[in-house]
This record gives sequence, structure tokens and C-alpha cells, in this order.
Amino acid sequence: MDTRSRAILFGCFVLAVVLLVLSGGPARADVVAHAVDLSTVAESQPLVTPLFLLDDREAHLDATAALGAPGWQPASAHALSRGYTRSALWLTGEFYNGSAFPVTRWLSVGPVRLDDVRYYTVTGTDDPVVQEQYRAGIGTPAGARRIDTALPVFPVTLAPGAHQRFLLRVQSRSAISLDVKLWSPEAYRRDERNETMRHMFLVGVMLTIAAFAVVLGAVWRDRIFALLAASIVGEVLYELAYEGHLYELWLRQGGDFVGRLPSIAGNLTVAMFTVTVMAFVGLRKIPLWKWTYRILACAMCVAAVWTTLGDYRVSASASIYGVFLCNIVWVASMLDGWRRGLPNARLLLIAFAPDCATLFLRLGMAAGLLSGRWVTGSAQVWDSLSVLLMMVLIVGGRSRQVYRAQRAAQRALLDAQEKEAERLEQAVNARTGELQHALVAADDANRSKGDFLARISHDLRTPLTSIIGFADLILAAGREDAERGRVIRRSADHMLGMVNDLIDYAAGENPDTLRVEPVYVHALLETVGQQGATLAARSGNAFGLDIADELPPVLELDGRRLQQMIGNLLDNAAKFTRDGAIRLAVESRVTDADRQLYLLVFSVSDSGCGIAPEDQARIFEPFTRLDGARHTPGIGLGLAIVKLWAARMGGSVQVDSTPDRGTTIRIRIPARAVGEAGVSHARLPEAVDALPPIDGAGRRVLVVEDTGEIRQLLHDDLANVGFEVEAVADGAAAIARLETRTAPPPDLVLTDHLMPGANGDAVLAAARQHCPGVPVVALSATPQRAVTDDASPGAPRYDASLLKPVSLVDLRNTIARVLGLARAGIAADAAWSAESPVPPSGETLEEARCLVELGAVSDLIEWADRLADEQPECEPFARCVGRFARLGELAKIEALLGTGAAQRSALSTALPE
Repeated sequence: MDTRSRAILFGCFVLAVVLLVLSGGPARADVVAHAVDLSTVAESQPLVTPLFLLDDREAHLDATAALGAPGWQPASAHALSRGYTRSALWLTGEFYNGSAFPVTRWLSVGPVRLDDVRYYTVTGTDDPVVQEQYRAGIGTPAGARRIDTALPVFPVTLAPGAHQRFLLRVQSRSAISLDVKLWSPEAYRRDERNETMRHMFLVGVMLTIAAFAVVLGAVWRDRIFALLAASIVGEVLYELAYEGHLYELWLRQGGDFVGRLPSIAGNLTVAMFTVTVMAFVGLRKIPLWKWTYRILACAMCVAAVWTTLGDYRVSASASIYGVFLCNIVWVASMLDGWRRGLPNARLLLIAFAPDCATLFLRLGMAAGLLSGRWVTGSAQVWDSLSVLLMMVLIVGGRSRQVYRAQRAAQRALLDAQEKEAERLEQAVNARTGELQHALVAADDANRSKGDFLARISHDLRTPLTSIIGFADLILAAGREDAERGRVIRRSADHMLGMVNDLIDYAAGENPDTLRVEPVYVHALLETVGQQGATLAARSGNAFGLDIADELPPVLELDGRRLQQMIGNLLDNAAKFTRDGAIRLAVESRVTDADRQLYLLVFSVSDSGCGIAPEDQARIFEPFTRLDGARHTPGIGLGLAIVKLWAARMGGSVQVDSTPDRGTTIRIRIPARAVGEAGVSHARLPEAVDALPPIDGAGRRVLVVEDTGEIRQLLHDDLANVGFEVEAVADGAAAIARLETRTAPPPDLVLTDHLMPGANGDAVLAAARQHCPGVPVVALSATPQRAVTDDASPGAPRYDASLLKPVSLVDLRNTIARVLGLARAGIAADAAWSAESPVPPSGETLEEARCLVELGAVSDLIEWADRLADEQPECEPFARCVGRFARLGELAKIEALLGTGAAQRSALSTALPE
């Protein structure tokens, strides 16, 4: 007999033995071959041979019928692995306790994906009674289980010497590969904890790699990293669903979706990984593999939808073959790519080998070819490790590939930049001559522009300087029209500031920056009100100014811009109102008491022609004039400037108008209230030689002022004109001084009104009580009426009231009026008028003559002030030049700069009367 014949005979013998074994065994479950002693199970013990198995193909038997049904066979590892089946599997066995103590053990039935697992106890032998004790599986909510764990686990407790038969019924749409074990509770929990820790550690590492891939994809703008991250997340979701962790931790309600989720996640992960492999290896360059991969990816997506909505057993079973086909295609394509020299093909083939092996084991279990022991516990950890290794190698390989590509791109870019630099260098050399000529031309243009600005600045400032000079003379004269001189002076100062802004803008500086500083707001409103009254009177209009009592005296804002804004509104109202009324109302309210923040509301109302609703949105557009304003002077910028500066101050502008009834425009501006100590300019800018000369010799003045700078200013000015000055810092000290009998009483009390503690009213009352007849003058940041219509006849009142900032001209005139002082001549002028004033050197005189030829009045004033400071012996000469410059008398200055009789004539003219 040859070798082949002997092999055939041996095979037939083995087959006969197998058939004999399979056909043996009892036909019913009436006799259990082996009972398991629970007390001998120290840690865990698999249960296979002590069990009998019944295949309920129709899955319609109940426990009693199954117990008495024929067809029970001894259980085996192969018989417990059925794959996808519609049958219900029944298992029976017997436990007993051979110890002298009660024993509790846990019976586990794996895997975790089983839909329905039921545990029954059987009592009696002749007429057995079956009772359902526990139910588990992913179809049962986790909270309804006796033992809260992902795996179906049933507690078994026996008294000493007790026996107990049991039935297990297992039915599932997922693949059935039963793994039945007995555990001590402590061992089970310890094993469960260790397995969970291992799985979660690997899951955490995979999620970290996914996050790292996302970062690399974002930094390098590479979509392969995004695909890889999606594949890793899909694999993590699949692992958590496959091992029951999603059911145990989050989807504890169980149900149909929980059973389908592993297959759904697995199919989607395979589809994403297929796309990742195609892009990573570069298989899109090969038409065969490009279309094969696309078809496979689409097929797995369809399989995911099928397993979600269709018959799960059929769709999941079909998905196994799809995954198996994908693995075959992956391996074949990697081999072909390696042969073709595609990047990363060999790397991916090596990385995929361990995962492919564990995947085939898992597919074998799902098909019923392998026991569940191959893909649970440590074996499942090895599968996760193989996936992790593959993902790490793919991330590393792609990172290396991208890095090399970027290095190559950088080298190419550097080469291109070098060539471009050579070309640009040649172009630069060619253009350098042209640019040099252009720079010379630009320098000439800038020089011409500077000369033009220098000349135009003098042309613009000269008339304003003359106006300021004449206004100072009116103020210094102390006549009844001195108030008009003050209005002229403040308006001219405002205009001069606007001209300076215009010149700075033309010179390239930024005039749009807000100059926020503490401002005496009542003095500003008084000036605006005087301007408004003048504008209103031109067209026969009445003017009213209403200021709320709660308006703070000092606010941080850009006073010049605010004056410009309100002036534009008043000017606009005066243009379109005839024989009517114009009113300026000022209100304030606190918005933040802790930070002293206020919202100011300036309302300008008129009874003019009004504005149509459709035109109200256009009036703030630059150079826009309505049809009714064509014959009115202006260029359409006033309201546009108001809106611009209101927005820059953080405020807003609102228009309320009714045609033929009038218009009200409101400006809302936020501002912060501060103390007087923060005011940078305690006095108005006034020429020293314009101050009215008074003689205070032999007179005592009590100055009451809490702001140190203002108190010092008043002290120095009054002392310079001969007064004996006593200055105190608060009202309480002033009252104490007035109550003193040992010191002579003052001839005049000059007091602030708003002071901490005792205010100006208290000082006034003390003066009236203790020093009757002594005039009291208020110098305050808020208006204080010297004579009021609503005051009772006996109420004390100030003899005069002045607003801050301090005007030394007004102060001297007021003091001269209340004290009855005669205006003294200037003895110093008489003294040096008889002598020839000392002129400066010829070079300095030549500079003055050039300024006269240019008409630079403001520069002449600065020249005179500088001459007085640098050469004190020439101070009389400098004062003459300064006086003529402020009067705009350039001819007299020119004569003064000469010699002999012309100089003496000019000098005599410079002396005041």
C-alpha cells in the first residue's frame, strides 16, 4: 500500500471517531454528568465540559419545554461558537457547595455584545420546576441588572452541602461565541478593573495620537492627517462599543442601537481608513487601485447604513466579508505599491501586518470559526496594541514625508528667491538713478511747501493777533463794554486754535487727536452762550441758556472741540430762524457714581423752518446742503463736524425736527468729573502789559481758595500791585480769621465758593456778621449771582462774582470797582519814557526787521518776550515792540527799529495814556 492510500485510510478513521463522539451522549437533560463544586473555585474556572447544550433553532421554547426537550448534547468549545445564528442556545449544569460555609460565586457569559441572556434555577428531580432568576445582555438596561457590569454576570449563592441546577438561555443578533466562567466576586472585579485600565490606557493613547494628527494637519494644512485622525476616532469608538464600555458608561439604557453600534462603527472606520491608505500611499496615481479603493469605501458606507436600518444578522454577516475583502485589497495594493516604489507602501505594509493578524482572528470568531477566548481579555489588548502601533507608524511616516516635502519646497523657494534677488538687484540699480532724481524733486516740493506754510501761517495769524490785542486793550480799560472785549478775546482765541490745527494738518501732523483735560465747564458755557446771543440777535431771535444745577463745575473733556460743536449748532440754528427763539439747554446725569462718570446732554432748539423726515439722515453728510438752504451761507460741513467729534468723544447726535415748527439737536457726550487741582490752566491767557494798573497800597485782602495753584496765583498778582495779602486754604480758616478781634479786619474778601467743609456762603455770612461793610467777591467754578431777584431782602449776597479760570483783567477791574480805587498811571513807563530805551544788538534788530517785512505779528510778540527774558536791560524796548505788535501797528514797529527821532516818536506813542 502506497503512502497516499495509507493517508486516506487514516483520515477515514479519524472522521469515524469524530462522528462517533458527536453522536454520543444523552438525549435529554435529565442527567448532568458533572456538578461543579463552587467552593473549589478560588479565582476563575471556565465551564465547558460540565455543561450540556440544546440548539433551539426556532427560538420558541420556554425554559420548562427546553428542559424536557430532546437533543441535549455535551457542550464543547466548538459547539459554543455559532457565529451569526437565529437559534436560541440553552445551557444546563449543576452547582453544589462542598464546604461547611455558604459560598457565593459569579457566573459570567461572554461576550458583552449578547442581546439577551437569561438565568433560570431548576428545583426538583421528578417534576422539575423552572424559575427565571436574572436577565442580562445589552437589550436590558444596565440599571435593571443584578450586578452592574458590561458582561452578563449572575450571582450564585449556595448553603453548605446545597445543590442547584441551572439553565442559561442565550439569544443574540450579534455573533455568538460563548465564554462561560465561574468567578469569585473579588477576582472578577479585579480582572474587570485591570482589563478596563488597559483598554482605557490604549484608548487614551490613540486619542492623543488623533489630537496630535489634528494639530499637525492644521499646522501643515495636510488633509491626510485629518483623515487619519478621523480613522483613529472611529477605531476608538469601535473598540469602546465592541468591548461594551459605551454600554457600561454612557448608553446604559441598552437596546437595539447599542447592539448595532459595533458593526456601524467598524464599517465606517474601515471606510475612512481605506480613504486614508489611498491618500497616504499615493494609490490615486494608479487607476486600478484608485477605483477599487473608492468602490470599497462606498461599499463600507453602504454597509454601515445597512447595519443601521436593515436586518442586523444578515448585514453584519455580510460586513464581515466586506472587511475581509478590504484587508485582502490593502495587502495586495501595498505589495503592488512597494513594487512600484510608491512612498510609504512598505511602511504601511509592515505596520498593518500585526493588526491584520488580529483582525483575521476577530473575523474568525464572528464567523463562528474560533472561540471567543481568542478575541477577549488580553487578546483584545493585543489587537488594540497592533492598531496603536499601526497608527503611530502612519503618523510618523506622514510627518517625515511632509517634512521632506517642505524641505524640498524650501530649497526650491530659496533657489527661486536667489534668482529673483539677482533680477531685482539689476532692476534696483536701473531705478536708483530715477529715484534719486525723484527724491531731489520731492525735497524741493517739501521745501516749497514749508515756505508756503510759514508765509500762510503768518497771514492767518496776523489779523487774529491784532484782534486779541485790541480785545486786551478793551478789557484793560475797565469800561462798560469790557464784557464785549472778553467775548472778542475768547472767540479770537478759539479761532486761533482752529487755525493752528489747520496749519498743523497741512504740515503733516495729526490734528484729530482729542486733547482731553480738566475744563471749567461753566466758563466755557458762558462763552458759548455769549456767542449764541450774538448769533441769535443778527436775525432778530431771542436766545436762552439753561444750565442744570447738577452740572459738575470741572469735567475732563476737549473744551475747544466742544465749543466748536455747540457753536456750529448755534450758527446753524441762527441761519434758519428769523424773529424766533433759540435755546441752549445743558443737562447731566450720573452714569457711574464710583468713577464720577457723567453723561452730558447739550440741546440746541430753534423755532425755525424745521427739517423734513426724509432729509434728517442727510444733514450730517459732508458738503451736503438741502434744497431750502441753497441761498444760505455755508459749505455744508458744520453738522458733519459735530457728528465726527461727537463720535470721537464716545457720544452721539440726535435730531428731532418738525417742518415749519422747529428743530432740536442733542449731543450726548460722556465725561468724568474731577477736582480743580487737575486744571492745567488756572488763568486765562492774557498779555501782561494789558492788565489794568491799580494801586493796592495800604489795603489788606483775605484770599480764601482751596486749590494751591490758584491761591498762589491770586496772592502773587495782588501783592504785585501793592495789596497786603492773607491767603487761607479753606472756609473754616477764613471764618476763624474773620472772627479774630486782635488782627485788623481785611478791606476785601476774595473767596472760592465750592470748598470742603465751610463753603463760600459760610464765608460770606461770617464776613457780613463780623466785618460788615467789607466787600466779598466770589471767584468760583460755578455762577454765583451777586444780586438775585428771588433772594429775600435780608439774605446775604456777594458784592461781585467771577468765573474760573481766573481772568486777572476782570479781577483787577472788579477789585477797583468794589474798593473804589482810581486807575493809576504806570510810573515805570514815565520813568523810562524820559530816557532812551536800550535797543538790542544789530543782529537781533535785523531779525525783527525781517519779521516786520513778513508781517509775522505773532512771531514779533514771541521775539519781544524772548528779548525781555534774555536781555533784561532791553525790557522797556521789548515792551514797546510787544504793545505795537498786539495792536497790529507794523509801521510804528518799523520806526521803532530805526534810530534817532523816529525811534523816540514811536516810543512816546507806545506809552499808555
